[in-house]
Amino acid sequence: MRNFIVIVFWTFCFVQLYGQTASQPLELPNFIIEGKEQIDVQIGTKQTPFFPTYLSRGTIDSLIVVEKPRNYIIFPVKFPETVIARKFPSGYLSGSLGSFLTGNLNFGYSINYHDYDIFTFGDINASKGHLENAGYMKIKIGAQSEYLAPDKFYIFGGSKTTTNLELNYRNYKLYAINTAPKRSQLDFGANVTSVGNFEGFDFRTGGRLGIFHQGGGGKDLNENTIGGFLEVQNSYIKNQYGGRVSVDFRSFEGNSANFFEIAGFYKFEINHVDIKPEIGLQLAHSSKGNTEPMVLVALLIEKNINENLAVFGGFSNRLKNKSFHNFAFENPYLSDSTYLDYTNFTEISGNLKFQPTKDFTTAFGTKFIYAKRYPVFLNSSTETFKLDYLDATFFEIYAEGYRIVPSVGDFSGRIDLDISTLTNNKNEVPYTPMLKVRLDYRRKFFEKVFLNAFAEYIGKRYADAENRVQLDAYNNLGLLVEYSISNLWFASFEIQNLLNSNVMVWNNYKERGQNFQFNLTYKF
Repeated sequence: MRNFIVIVFWTFCFVQLYGQTASQPLELPNFIIEGKEQIDVQIGTKQTPFFPTYLSRGTIDSLIVVEKPRNYIIFPVKFPETVIARKFPSGYLSGSLGSFLTGNLNFGYSINYHDYDIFTFGDINASKGHLENAGYMKIKIGAQSEYLAPDKFYIFGGSKTTTNLELNYRNYKLYAINTAPKRSQLDFGANVTSVGNFEGFDFRTGGRLGIFHQGGGGKDLNENTIGGFLEVQNSYIKNQYGGRVSVDFRSFEGNSANFFEIAGFYKFEINHVDIKPEIGLQLAHSSKGNTEPMVLVALLIEKNINENLAVFGGFSNRLKNKSFHNFAFENPYLSDSTYLDYTNFTEISGNLKFQPTKDFTTAFGTKFIYAKRYPVFLNSSTETFKLDYLDATFFEIYAEGYRIVPSVGDFSGRIDLDISTLTNNKNEVPYTPMLKVRLDYRRKFFEKVFLNAFAEYIGKRYADAENRVQLDAYNNLGLLVEYSISNLWFASFEIQNLLNSNVMVWNNYKERGQNFQFNLTYKF
């Protein structure tokens, strides 16, 4: 059965790609270097992605591939390109060496094959580790391409098809104990997405395949996912309407953990207020065999008070589709005894955005969330964590903004206050800091030198549901300097944790103290 599913998926990919002609070349190397992000878009033209917790995802945690995540939701119309030499020609080769004998080799190459523009990339990273048994190796290889289908294709004529293939491997130890067990993780993902228009209907459709394996440090774990989706939208006078259907067939440890969704929306305007109600059905099946039906309900509202000021917010009730792959990326020290369930989020939010110029923006917002079966990481032993699903509430307030001052630099910052409560005992939700702060300063000097200084603060967190184990607050101050040697070469130096703070992203796992790396990149 598994082989049959794989064959069907790759047949779908082949049908999508065969005979298509290439569109304009992508700036894929820039995309790969700056990293990828997963966001939940909330509303309208002034979209506000959900702000993920940085550092709790591990910018200091060397096992987690962060790739310069964006910590802010607000950007000008076109954020100034202050980073030197990010757009490469045919290829690049980059190498770095840093603290704890940490080495990195990063490469990429774009080719044109039979009128197809393809970008291939890879990354090899290894370190002796900052503590005994904290050494690791990470390998990533992949390819990405984008195509424009000719008009001869029925339905898909003129559509843009994007294909992504990526293989990740990491090998490390659970170094919280002296007899640290070895662990390896292998993750393969393939995605095909087509965006186009047919008979006046805008559509976005695609398929995905995911294979994840975890071995060592206990029994092996396997997760396989195959899915697809279709989103359709059209306009009627000034209004918009559409719908989507999404299916994920997921197998975790031989047990099904499937997810289905079908929903429709209608977006209209009343007195210059954009209103978008949405309703649908969701059906989730946990790996324990429980089935959870849900009526998806959402209402999004946005009003541009004037050209500089906008308010937006809304209400939603839905299930969150999340895989074991997602959890393993977030916490690489998970126990081999776990199961998959689906969280029901009920959320009310309100936001205000003030943007008088493209060089200055501020935003403020608040959010209340009631989460049923919220995934919480708790120690199952000294070196591993189990997933527990507990009901919880979150009250969040944020403020953020950026300011671009010519000849001085770019300033940006964000502060988050999160009051979280477990429903059963009224304690704080584990690994949820009450306060988070991020400040950045960027500037380009003499057309050759780029500087990025940043400071982060993460407040205290608890590591258990009883709030008996407390992880101290910590600071992370850092600096990145890049120098353009020539049109083909540039060098950089980066240092993190300047104050040598004692960082515990996960209980029992001390992260790196002050660390640095030198990097040299060659373009060709």
